[in-house]
Amino acid sequence: MIELQAYRPEQASELLTVWQAAMGDRHPIMPALWTANTEGDPSFRPEDLIVATHAGKMVGFVMTKRWRGSYPGCERFADVGYLALMAVHPAHQRQGVGSRLLDEAIAHLQREGATRILLEGSFHHFMPGIPASSPEALAFFAHHGFTPAKEVWDVRRRLDEGPALPEVDDVLRSQPDIAIRPYSPGEEEALVAFLQGNFAGRWARDTDLLLRSGGDVRHVVGVFLNGEPQGFAQLHPPSSPGALRWSGFVPEVAALGPIGVGQALRGRGLGLALLVRGLERLRDLGARETIIDWTDLLDFYGRCGFKPWLRYVLARRPLG
Repeated sequence: MIELQAYRPEQASELLTVWQAAMGDRHPIMPALWTANTEGDPSFRPEDLIVATHAGKMVGFVMTKRWRGSYPGCERFADVGYLALMAVHPAHQRQGVGSRLLDEAIAHLQREGATRILLEGSFHHFMPGIPASSPEALAFFAHHGFTPAKEVWDVRRRLDEGPALPEVDDVLRSQPDIAIRPYSPGEEEALVAFLQGNFAGRWARDTDLLLRSGGDVRHVVGVFLNGEPQGFAQLHPPSSPGALRWSGFVPEVAALGPIGVGQALRGRGLGLALLVRGLERLRDLGARETIIDWTDLLDFYGRCGFKPWLRYVLARRPLG
């Protein structure tokens, strides 16, 4: 008999065993990432995660997430419920376990005030959406009323070999009032203020939290106009928290993102220049391979040699 109950933190190892059995060959999740996205998420509550057991053994789970903070620009997430992660052990698939878990997750999110459910990157996300490598998951959610919204990719390239990065020196020489360099200690407030003014919401909140949690502002490369911040690119060197998402695929991988240039300076070639300088800095920090996640800008990143790697489908469902 299948029983549903709230997750307990001491069940983390058992839960990851279920995930690895169901999806580990296609999308492994390492214990450090699990800890970062649960204990490291201020909005996470154990009761947001529902587990299915059979004869006392976990056979499936579903993780919901909600935005429960207070941060400028994040008000728009107040009615959103996320399905962040879900798996059923292969030995118990096609027996109604997934449907029961999903029904309970939807009921939980409704009780929490959600009016719509997104199958896309939650705060402290494990992946941007449904892995396209799992057609059975795509079919399951379509059967349960989720409508595909768009496709996104994680893109990937090596930095120790492969195509040379584009030359951007001429672009920067032609704009002497512009500098691209890492942020320096003491510039944290200026960086966050820039983000709140230009990328209010999740990017600003996530960067602010990272810095307040001990993140190194020198791992953010900026665009500066006469010394004032006008752009940013977050770097995640090998073994840093921001690179954990892919550590099960590629040990010692690095990551870059988010990245953006303020509205006033767009159209001047600075986005590409910022990307190039960020990748050069990652290489200086020891990165041999890097990933950029959750993007549909394949042509832009392709200019720096990135190739599509993992594909995801974002989907959503309204709640009546």
